[in-house]
Amino acid sequence: MGQLNAFPWDSISSMTQYAQAAVEAVKVLQGYLKVPATGVADEATVTATNKTLGTNHDANYIVQNAIPLAEKVRLKAETGSPSGTSSGSSGSAAAAAQAARRKEAVKVLQGHLGVVADGIVGPITMAATNKILGTHYTAAYITQYAVPLTDQVLRIGRQRPPWYKNWKILLPIGLGSVVIIGASVWAGKASARKKLVAPTTP
Repeated sequence: MGQLNAFPWDSISSMTQYAQAAVEAVKVLQGYLKVPATGVADEATVTATNKTLGTNHDANYIVQNAIPLAEKVRLKAETGSPSGTSSGSSGSAAAAAQAARRKEAVKVLQGHLGVVADGIVGPITMAATNKILGTHYTAAYITQYAVPLTDQVLRIGRQRPPWYKNWKILLPIGLGSVVIIGASVWAGKASARKKLVAPTTP
């Protein structure tokens, strides 16, 4: 399931975050499929995914690719689903359901960005998204396309070395080590010079 984490893990805490992100990603897919959002790629989820997309994926594949699969389901629903063009109370219910799914998708994106996952694209989420992707997307755009944007963030994360996530911690430690080692070498040389100097007689 290595594809579901924005950055390679190097600790038990990171592995826990990865598992949580995997569950949330599957829940987003289940929301678009309109099956119980358990976060587990159960039989109902596998069947609904393959029936909707005309595929033959197994549970493991669906967990690993929950985000891009959710985007495919979303696109198909918005372009071919009767509920997408209905009116009246049904249309309102469909719009409310879509808004709820987008909010959950934004939460998943925020989880991978390392910001507060409140489902709302504010200045912090917008800045984090654009910084990682090198874009200038608006809050409305990020909200609408949270699923594919999450996939882009994941792809970039997989290209980064394991130490990238902690570079702000590692850099000061590295510089500090250089300073300490340099000071130790200087002190050692100074001590050696003192030993070479002959003691003066009174």
